[in-house]
Amino acid sequence: MIEGMKGVMARVFEVYIQSLPGPVAEKASLEFPGPADCYRIKDDPGHYMLVGFEEPELDIDQGVTAIMVHGRDSNIPGEILHKVPFTRLVICNCGVWEVTRFDLHDSNGSNDDTKRTN
Repeated sequence: MIEGMKGVMARVFEVYIQSLPGPVAEKASLEFPGPADCYRIKDDPGHYMLVGFEEPELDIDQGVTAIMVHGRDSNIPGEILHKVPFTRLVICNCGVWEVTRFDLHDSNGSNDDTKRTN
């Protein structure tokens, strides 16, 4: 049995694809590399975490894509990438992916240093 984050992501993906039209779900099942704690994107040295999925907007052949977040080692840490094709994801599971420190701003735009995450 898969445990931890990988298990959660496996279950989320399983439930998610059940909500998709048949051909889209089938393509997603075939292309998704599987749950992982860390991914790489082909031809990119950074480490990424999968945070969500996006359905194709108009072209069903495009398939479901991933929403990824850059890790601390990236040249743009904390940035979110949308529409990353599953075929570009490579399972890493190295344990190196680290969340970056974010400066969160409250609704009035002021910086609140008490809400930092590591």
